[in-house]
Amino acid sequence: MNRKAVILLVTGAGMLVLGWLVLCAQVMRLLQPSFFASFFGYGLSFLGLLVGLGGVIHLIQVRKGRNTH
Repeated sequence: MNRKAVILLVTGAGMLVLGWLVLCAQVMRLLQPSFFASFFGYGLSFLGLLVGLGGVIHLIQVRKGRNTH
């Protein structure tokens, strides 16, 4: 597997989990619910999704390039 793709996938998954934890902590009142915290949680989840998808696309492109040779 390509190292760059793995780094992107792991980073994206970490961002998704962290965003989810921020939002769950607000629902359980472990974190003070506020606009900034909600925006941060949703933004982190969305960026994690984009980074993870970038890793998947990169991995697919690398594998396609390997198969054509």
